[in-house]
Amino acid sequence: GSATFTITVTGLNFTSSSKVFWNGVDLPTSYVSATRLVATVNSSFVTDIDIAEITVNDSDAELFYVYSFADVLPTHPLWRFVEGFFNKGLTTGCAINPLRYCPDRGVTRAEMAVFILRALHADDPTPYVPEDVEPDTFADVPVAGKAWMEPWIEQFAKLGLTTGCGTTSMGKLLYCPERGVTRAEMAVFLLRAKFGTAYVPMDEPDIFVDMPVPGKDWMEPWAEQFYKLGYTTGCDGTVPGGDLKYCPERGVNRAEMATFIVRVFEFPQMPDLP
Repeated sequence: GSATFTITVTGLNFTSSSKVFWNGVDLPTSYVSATRLVATVNSSFVTDIDIAEITVNDSDAELFYVYSFADVLPTHPLWRFVEGFFNKGLTTGCAINPLRYCPDRGVTRAEMAVFILRALHADDPTPYVPEDVEPDTFADVPVAGKAWMEPWIEQFAKLGLTTGCGTTSMGKLLYCPERGVTRAEMAVFLLRAKFGTAYVPMDEPDIFVDMPVPGKDWMEPWAEQFYKLGYTTGCDGTVPGGDLKYCPERGVNRAEMATFIVRVFEFPQMPDLP
């Protein structure tokens, strides 16, 4: 029975000039904070049960985006890559109600196999489902409660993208599915996936001051090519051969993994930024 009612709009980066619109109609708007606006709606706008489009415009042309994950907001530095990763169907997130991505959680070798194979088949006409290769290749797969990952790991090995992580005392191959993936390892896996298992990177003049890693000299050319191709900007510093670092032994989290895969396979970042 009231002539008006109020709505509260929550978001990010609101300013005193932000205005709320109801189906395109400018509403009297009160600025509460950078994350909250209150607007007054005339009751005559609601004549029956329906859906109203609530939008926010700003006189200074501030950009506002709808986001998919509650824990990866547009203010996150890798947000657009995570959105592109999700839009391409490579992830369904890590939890629901609300939908979350867990951007800071480390990526395991098992998860990496799934994500890279999905990326390789992202444009297939039907969703890719790997064959369950027999006999089993690895002694430590499947992992209890994660049997669905085994076919993905088996296909990852069948394509020659991995040779495992070691062997048992009986000579059976190991994959180490629960072990985290380092930045150096990710460069190797993604370059192999992009250019094929016969690909051998050129050994460039030293780019990173924290490479090579003792005992892992062979990884340096892969990280250097990863940088040269524009897939990474390093982890610290700006001058190649000067202060630029790669952090080769640091683990890759889910947001970084999405960024690397979107860059390597040239998937669109969503939404396109101006």
